[in-house]
Amino acid sequence: MQYLRWRGSLGTHSQIGQLLVVSQVSTRRTSPSNGRGLTRSQARGIAVANSQWRCFKFDLIVLSWSVRFTKNSNFCMHKTRISRSITEGILHWFLLAAILAVFLCRVLMHIEYTPDDTYIYLQYARNAIATHEVAFNAGEPSYGVTSPLWLAVISLTGWCGIDIYDGVKGADILMAMMALVAIYLAQRSLTGDRLLALLTAGVFSTHIWFLRWAGSGMETSLAALLSILSLHALLGRRYGMGAAWCALLTLTRPEASILVLMVFLAALYLQEPIGSKAKALFMFVTWYSLILLPWYAYAFVSFGTVVPNTALAKSGGGFSLENMVSTLVDFGKTLAVSDGIGLFAVLASLVAYVLYRSGGGLRDQAGATSLLRCSSLALPMIWIIVLPGIYVVTSANLVSRYVILISPAITLLTFALPWSILRSWFGCKISRAIVVSGTVILVLCNVLIFETQVRPQLTLFSHGMRECFIYIGTWLNKNVAKDASVLVADVGAIGYYSQRRICDAAGLISPELLPYSRMGYSPERIMAEQVYGDRCRASYVVLRSTIQTAVHAPFLQPILTRTFYGLSLSSQDTTYYTVFKVLNR
Repeated sequence: MQYLRWRGSLGTHSQIGQLLVVSQVSTRRTSPSNGRGLTRSQARGIAVANSQWRCFKFDLIVLSWSVRFTKNSNFCMHKTRISRSITEGILHWFLLAAILAVFLCRVLMHIEYTPDDTYIYLQYARNAIATHEVAFNAGEPSYGVTSPLWLAVISLTGWCGIDIYDGVKGADILMAMMALVAIYLAQRSLTGDRLLALLTAGVFSTHIWFLRWAGSGMETSLAALLSILSLHALLGRRYGMGAAWCALLTLTRPEASILVLMVFLAALYLQEPIGSKAKALFMFVTWYSLILLPWYAYAFVSFGTVVPNTALAKSGGGFSLENMVSTLVDFGKTLAVSDGIGLFAVLASLVAYVLYRSGGGLRDQAGATSLLRCSSLALPMIWIIVLPGIYVVTSANLVSRYVILISPAITLLTFALPWSILRSWFGCKISRAIVVSGTVILVLCNVLIFETQVRPQLTLFSHGMRECFIYIGTWLNKNVAKDASVLVADVGAIGYYSQRRICDAAGLISPELLPYSRMGYSPERIMAEQVYGDRCRASYVVLRSTIQTAVHAPFLQPILTRTFYGLSLSSQDTTYYTVFKVLNR
């Protein structure tokens, strides 16, 4: 605008040319040949022209400096924006680091919590390092672990010279912290908002079941990380990378094979044009197969199956409506404890979205574009729906760590969906205030439940592991012959510390007993009725019961009894574990 004003004050190009000609004339002196000078009118005209020429040169100087100032101002403003963006980015990463630090401190407060299944991994890793085979009992290959990938991670720490117990704890915590960073990046990619991504990571760091299993040594944190990476890659239409993450997720949780297949097909239908569907399908199937087939080939040759014994043992034997309903109720209760508020927020947002759209609000509001992003949230919704369906159909015996596969998707939707709708209604400032308030409520609820209900049980369970399972395993190691066999249902810590041959009444590491488990035989019934027979020539039997003198058999001689308080989160009853010596009959 200043340039145009100055240009108008200078006049047209013809006027400028006239000024230049007159200025040249004014510089001429009187001719020495004729001695005549200029007339008075000519002198006056030349004086006016000189004055205008001086003004013109002044305007040119002002214009040049104005242009320089404008360029410098724009550069300074751009530089200020860049500096502000860098400062905000550093601040957000600093806050994310603070979230990770707080999360780490809370995990270390229950780092002693090590469930019995972790010791199964440790025993398999010990034999993998020593004998290079996948076996709980040396020389007896078995597929008794859920995640061969997690077993490889633990074994790698041992091969690097790290104690496998410390290695599994450190790897678990590392995977959990990487999952928090991954969910931050996924939310930022999904919504484009750094604050929303930061709030998502903060809430997920207080997730009750995620925090409970972090540092336990189980594959839960790895499964959470891979589920986030898989979903993020599929949302971004990076099918090659998505296939790799999905394959690794399948090697971590076998039920993910059905999950990722259905989510991928939904991604093809929702995101890809007809011409590129075949290419995306070929890329996904190729990479997915290349990663999985080597392990499946090894498992089939070594174990005769590609399905872990844990998946077979923990699923119901056949289709039963009663078992399905029971599984659905258990899953709903477990999910409601940790993600109830988030699911309510998602459902309420969906209802509001449908009502708002049916009322014509989307056609009248400028924020309709942001609501269109809800179509990209369909994949997380499918992810959330499919997994419970798998567990219900198979009548699986649920553990709280199973919900971690879908909890990241729920947390992402808890913020992304309400944010998209609120921003179109109220604008960014009011929407941020509402979302921050909801975050505070979520964090407070998670912290309150965890500290009052979960952490005391973790402490009690850790004490029971130390005084019961670890004690029994250590006692067997010191007092039982090295060639003795022990029949027990909870094989992890007892097998790891006793270093004796273990027969698993639940069938996880003893596949010959697995058919009885799938027929509904409890480990106690298998032991009491001696259905194991010649399949396991046990020298000692470890029986558990809620009554101390529950078993009276002439061929069983009680030797040692230990108590376990708080074996599960839902029950604080006392469980008795008694070591019996099998007598010759």
